[in-house]
Amino acid sequence: RLGTIKIGENFTMRKYRSLLILVLLGINLVVLANFITPAAGAEEWEEGLQWYYDNLNDTQRKWIRQAFDYCIPRQQVIDGLMQGYAVPLATEVGTNIMGYDPTVQPRSYSTATALDLLTDAFGKRYDINTPDGPNTTHTKTPYFKMTLISPTTNVARTQWASMIAFALTNVGIDVELKWWNWNVIMPRLFLDPAEPTGANYEHGGYDAYFIGFGATADPDYSGQYYNESFAPAGDNSMYVERADFQDIINRSLADPDE
Repeated sequence: RLGTIKIGENFTMRKYRSLLILVLLGINLVVLANFITPAAGAEEWEEGLQWYYDNLNDTQRKWIRQAFDYCIPRQQVIDGLMQGYAVPLATEVGTNIMGYDPTVQPRSYSTATALDLLTDAFGKRYDINTPDGPNTTHTKTPYFKMTLISPTTNVARTQWASMIAFALTNVGIDVELKWWNWNVIMPRLFLDPAEPTGANYEHGGYDAYFIGFGATADPDYSGQYYNESFAPAGDNSMYVERADFQDIINRSLADPDE
C-alpha cells in the first residue's frame, strides 16, 4: 500500500476550513494475485506491474512504492487546485485528529529521486534518448504498465490524478488513466469472495485508484485495514493484511492517551 489521495468531499471548503482535513498521500497500490505469466528476457519491460512485483525482492518492491510516493506533487495540488485549502500529510491522521504527530512529514515531490529508486529496482535507468540494448545501463522502454482509475465525482481529484499520471510517465511507468463513475469502479473494488486477494485491472480488479476518506476526531480505521474486513465483506478493498498494524489500531482504540 502506498497511501491514499484523500479529500473531505462532503464539506464546503471555505465555510468549514478549520474542520476540513485533506489528506494528500499518494495512491493505493494493491499487491494482487499471480495472474501474469513471467516473461523470459531481461529487456522485456512491457509486462504489467504484477509480474515485476512477483519477481522482485522486498527491498526492490519498497523502492517501487517509495518511487510512487515521490511522484505525488502535494504542494502543487494544494496551491494550484485547492487554492491553499489543504495540508500535506504523511498518514491518515489529520492536524485536528487525535494522535496527529507533526514530526511525521510526507516525502517531498521529486521525480529525480523516484527515477533513482526505479533504476535501483530494475537495474536500468529510464531514458527516452538512449537506445535499448542488452549491455546498456539505460532503457527507453517503460518498466511496466498500469492503469489508474479516478472517480468523476470530484473535479480536483481528476485533475491531480492527471498530474500524478504525468509524473509517473516521466519516470518510466506506462500509465493509462481512466475517469469513471463509482458504479463502474465499485465492482472492481469489491470482488467476489472467490478472489480473496483481489485481481489486477486486466482481470477485473484494479492496479490503483484515487479515493476519499473521512475521519472523526478520534478515528477508527479498523474497517479499512482489519483482515476480516477484506472486500467484498468489508471495506478493506486494498487487502492490507498486517497483524502488527491491526494490533496498533486495536491499541489506539483502547488507549486513553491520544
